[in-house]
Amino acid sequence: SAPLADLEAETKKADFTFETEPSFPYNTLYPASYYKDAATVTLPAVAGALPVPMAAQGLALKPVTGVLKITLNKGTNDANIVQVQVFSTEQISGDFTINYATGTLTGKDSSDEAKTVTLKRNRTLTAETPYEVFIPVPAGEYSFTVKVMDEAGNYMIKSTSDAKTVTAGKIMALEAFAFNPTGTQATTFEITTAEELVAFAKKSNNGDFEKTPWVIAKLMNDITFDETTSKAFRDEGGIGAAIDSTKARYVDHYFNGTFDGQGHSFKNYICYEIVKKISDPTADSIAVYIPFFNYTGSDSYIRNIVIDESCDIQIPKGYFGTLAYRVKGLVENVTCNANLTFQFIAGTTVCGGIVGRVYGGTVRNCTMNGQIVCNTTNGTSKVWKIGGVVGTVEAGGTVDNCKYAGYFQWGTASAGQGPSVSTDYYFGGIAGHVMDGKVLNSNVLAYSKTNDLRGKGGYPHFGGIAGCVEEGSLVSGCSNAQGWYVRLSSGFEAHIGGVVGTNNGTVTSCSYTSSANATTGNVGHYTLALGGVVGKNNGEITSCTSTGCIKGPGQYTTTTAAYFGGIAGWTTKSLSNLSHDGEVNIAAGANWAAVKGIVRAVGGIVGYAEDEITLDKLANNGKVTYKYTTKVNGAGDMVGGIIGYINGPVTVSGCKNDGTVNNELFNNTYTPELSSANLGGIVGVAVGTTETSATITGCVNNRNICCRRGMVGGICGWAKRSDITNCEVYGGTVGGETGQLTENISAWQGGIVGKADTLAVINGCKVENIKLTYKPGTAVCITGGIAGALLTSTSQIIGCTAKNVTIEPQSADKEDQCFHGCVAGTSVEGSWIHSCKFSASYGIKGETPEPLTIFDICSDQNFDDDGNNELIEE
Repeated sequence: SAPLADLEAETKKADFTFETEPSFPYNTLYPASYYKDAATVTLPAVAGALPVPMAAQGLALKPVTGVLKITLNKGTNDANIVQVQVFSTEQISGDFTINYATGTLTGKDSSDEAKTVTLKRNRTLTAETPYEVFIPVPAGEYSFTVKVMDEAGNYMIKSTSDAKTVTAGKIMALEAFAFNPTGTQATTFEITTAEELVAFAKKSNNGDFEKTPWVIAKLMNDITFDETTSKAFRDEGGIGAAIDSTKARYVDHYFNGTFDGQGHSFKNYICYEIVKKISDPTADSIAVYIPFFNYTGSDSYIRNIVIDESCDIQIPKGYFGTLAYRVKGLVENVTCNANLTFQFIAGTTVCGGIVGRVYGGTVRNCTMNGQIVCNTTNGTSKVWKIGGVVGTVEAGGTVDNCKYAGYFQWGTASAGQGPSVSTDYYFGGIAGHVMDGKVLNSNVLAYSKTNDLRGKGGYPHFGGIAGCVEEGSLVSGCSNAQGWYVRLSSGFEAHIGGVVGTNNGTVTSCSYTSSANATTGNVGHYTLALGGVVGKNNGEITSCTSTGCIKGPGQYTTTTAAYFGGIAGWTTKSLSNLSHDGEVNIAAGANWAAVKGIVRAVGGIVGYAEDEITLDKLANNGKVTYKYTTKVNGAGDMVGGIIGYINGPVTVSGCKNDGTVNNELFNNTYTPELSSANLGGIVGVAVGTTETSATITGCVNNRNICCRRGMVGGICGWAKRSDITNCEVYGGTVGGETGQLTENISAWQGGIVGKADTLAVINGCKVENIKLTYKPGTAVCITGGIAGALLTSTSQIIGCTAKNVTIEPQSADKEDQCFHGCVAGTSVEGSWIHSCKFSASYGIKGETPEPLTIFDICSDQNFDDDGNNELIEE
């Protein structure tokens, strides 16, 4: 059949597809990995993660083996188990004849090798974490011997006292036992010089250790290279490589064993040289760049090493890590103090400050202190993935408790220009790209400089912890305290986050805390998503906070869209229970005038939200500011205390804004919403679809929201095809404060909504003790206790309360162009104001305000009134 794909954990049903119709009787085997031929299955001698084999003649699958369970408990000391071997009196691995009708297996091999199964996997054994091993075994009667070995080569052997019967579909559990070694079988190498390290690499790469049960290498002192030993080590391909002379490259020859640096350093190593191709010395020269470990296997254990700052670590492209390229085993307690420098851009590159690719392995307790620098403006059409600690996390790998304390420089800062990239590229303070795995409890530490990333073109994913996190992957318990400056002259779509640039997986319990600015500089011709935690979110964000500052951009010439949020710049998935306590500060530059009629969304939590999602219990306590002081008509924006712009059937519920929100855009265009200045205490602009309205419900705004001009509401600036229910605004100023309105203002101001457009329904909302203030100008000013203006016959205000509302123009100028009402400023024929209660006063600044009456519901009589509107008697 075609392979199964995209099955979630705990799935109990699967559909199989076939290219041709099978003929009866159906001989069915699952999974197909056990299949050898029509009558033979193979049980592996090296156990992996395959499930129990099932078979049938027909489709009623049933297990054809039982399962042997071995439980290891902690002995006298903690131990790192690397190998469990099971020896039996009958065949348990290799080829078996299968009878599909009866579901039975018959052994075909009587050799000792076929009576053995080995499981190789690093597992730390403590009192809290016993180790359980499960191995498929054919039905039958056996005596078993189990041999367990730790990473130091210490082993113990345990045998059953009597025969055990294994039944198909059942677990046979051996008696649990504690690991207390009784012997050792390791081959130990004590390395004192660079020459001895070269000799060890040669032995490993030649396969001299393949028959050795376990290899342990120890550094007895610092290893100091010179040019001769550096070249000799490079010629070997590092540890864990073999040279392929036909392809002129180093290929995998995995190192398995323990390599313990014992806290010593590698010094003066030169990782790079230009050589002639081995296969064709007359061809162009090629670059050779060799890490200390090239390929490390699942049984490798590398620890306690320092890479000294004296090492010369340079690469032009390709796959590299200062310690190791590809890790399947365990790397821990490694520190790199050397700088990593890219000489030029050419081709695909996966690179990390410690490890290039974590492929099913684990990197933990490691620190990168060096700088990662690419001083070039050359171009490439290939993918780049660069991480402060690891380049990529793949095949279920893990990065745990690692730190990056260095500094990124991508591009030539003095020239203001970086490499030109036409495809995806990924930068992360810990990991460039988490493709399949986890980054846990890791931190990017504050640094005296701000990371400087400059480039042109491509699809950049930049994150303080990870550039991109794919579906099924996790970033948890991480924090970033370092600022990022990103300057991109042109491109397609950029995602920049204080924790993760692009999230398709899960980000949880993470924080962005940098007091330095995570900013964008010149940004041109593409969609930009910038967030304090995530740039663009297509996955899950839980229990994350942002107390840092994000800014952007200094210059701006984009012709598409830009989204800025204290937590996420752009989300297509639901979010809940998140808070922002930092600052979102968007200060536009001189090229802003070129940008008109597009989405620019700024929010205390989210910039832009779309699709049928829910944004629930989000809280903004920080300052949100959008500013451009030169008049640019038609250059619109959407600014909200929680969300800048919701586009579609989005539900915003239970959110609260306690932060000051300012929109200081100088823009004399007042329609449509994409060309106007918009400000809301919760949402800047809300637009539902023709089929389903957007919803804002149960939200509260407690702080001032200040707008230079445009549409401003205590809850939403401009609402279209939106239901706004049970929202509340308490205290503060809607519109502006004394000294903040330095220009004449034209505005639509409402305690709940500035402009209530098509199918905008405001129901059960409440405002209390607020001030609506404005400075009359040459154009219209419209102010209402609930809504500034009801724009269409489908605009409605129902069951709302506006209590103790003060309407205060800054002067008596142009009063003939100012319209105000206790509930709405203006309305149109057919719009509704039903069952509302209100009390309001009106007065020019400096004068005693006069109470408004029941006749001041609206400045006009266009609306439909059911007669149930009521003046609150104070």
